Amino acid sequence: MTTVVLLLLLASAAVGLAYAFPAVRRELPTALFGSAALVMVLAAVGVSTIDGPLAPGALWWVAVAALFAASLGGAPVVDEVLALIPPDPDRAPPTLTTFDWSGVVERFGFVLALVLGLPEVAAVLLAVQALGVFAARSHSGPALRVLGTLVGVSWALICFAAWWLASR
Repeated sequence: MTTVVLLLLLASAAVGLAYAFPAVRRELPTALFGSAALVMVLAAVGVSTIDGPLAPGALWWVAVAALFAASLGGAPVVDEVLALIPPDPDRAPPTLTTFDWSGVVERFGFVLALVLGLPEVAAVLLAVQALGVFAARSHSGPALRVLGTLVGVSWALICFAAWWLASR
């Protein structure tokens, strides 16, 4: 079962990596990328509850796969959720890209801190991201930035759950 969890998490990361290329993104709808990544990570969470605890060596491989899935696979999921919000006709659409380095680093750092058993570091990362959103409140779409952060952190927690459940 360890192999299945690893493959599902890495496949989710591969979907996010493919989403980073504009040529691929133009050909396929965002919903396809986001849904595929979400289904794979949720399947990894489900499979990790079936099997018993992993050996320490395998556990670290699953942790690395969860880091990749959280970092790379989160962008299409965040974009899919933000696409569900109806546009405001009175305001120009905000330019909010979720596959930028801040989102990748935020999700990577969040999962890494939790895997290493440092929840206080994850809290500091979330606070720094919140300060960044507060500083950017004068730009258009601050509510979208907050929603993007919440979806990104939720995505990271789901990826962490796959590792945590596999470790129990």
